Amino acid sequence: ALLTDIRRKFVWDACMPGSAKVSVHGAPYSRQRDGWPPDDVAESVASLHKDVRRLVGSKGDDAPVVIIHRREGRTFDELSLQRLTLSFRKLHRRVVVWTCCQTQAEHIQLFATASAVVGWPGAGLVNTVFSFQQLCVLEITTKNGLTETDKPWRSFMPLVVRFNPQLQLQHHEIPLRQLLDANNVSLDVSSLAPRALDLLIKNQKQVRLTETDADVIAAKLSTCLST
Repeated sequence: ALLTDIRRKFVWDACMPGSAKVSVHGAPYSRQRDGWPPDDVAESVASLHKDVRRLVGSKGDDAPVVIIHRREGRTFDELSLQRLTLSFRKLHRRVVVWTCCQTQAEHIQLFATASAVVGWPGAGLVNTVFSFQQLCVLEITTKNGLTETDKPWRSFMPLVVRFNPQLQLQHHEIPLRQLLDANNVSLDVSSLAPRALDLLIKNQKQVRLTETDADVIAAKLSTCLST
């Protein structure tokens, strides 16, 4: 139930304008009126961790690096997935590609005992809320425009980190044109309104990484895993 709240209720509100309204724990909720975030979320996460700890125990020596690759959402193209997998194996880490096809118990077990999780912004990364031990999280994202000075595309992971201090969050940005080219989008996005550009980025299905991207991501993970 908590995971559903995070994905479908208050995280959505965190990414939208302050006038947006959602329902938290069955009651109408306004960020402008009631403040943000709801007071009881951190307490709920702590209770969740107690349950998960009883279910899965502690991490073993073979804790995997998890690559989020949800078939129904944004996915890495096959070459990019191979590049990520090979780069992570150079770290002498077991690699698991998560496609969202598991039982609930297996799902929780994987994310609670992983050493690192890598993925594109979205609901898949919210599964890191199950981790009650230190977890390296690397969010691969893009720019909210075509220039280096543009801000990163929106992310709700800082909110998740706020409620789960076990998460060590890092980012890797790929150029927006690289994302659009992977999806055969030749549109001139410089004239798009902010909301239209946001939806365009959100609706891209393929993420393409270069060899350099994969190596930089692996280097960032290596630094995090060694601390």
